[in-house]
Amino acid sequence: SIESGAYVELGRALAALGRADEARDAWLQSLAILGPASEARGSDHLVSVATTLLHLGRVDEARPITDTLLRRGYRQPEFMALARSSGLLAR
Repeated sequence: SIESGAYVELGRALAALGRADEARDAWLQSLAILGPASEARGSDHLVSVATTLLHLGRVDEARPITDTLLRRGYRQPEFMALARSSGLLAR
């Protein structure tokens, strides 16, 4: 959703400013809006959940979602870079 995406971007901005606690709060708010991921959901929803989890450092939770996206052929460069920097993909 647009609202969850806004919280992800707010979190990124706050993290860049060194305001880690506030960034975490923004990402948690994004997750609350998105709800759980499931393979039945569309790729856009899964990307949003995985991205938010990766920003929170919750790599183990993001791994199966990322695997689903890759199986679907999802290769958006920004997401791939985040997954790679989080250790989900080979460098």
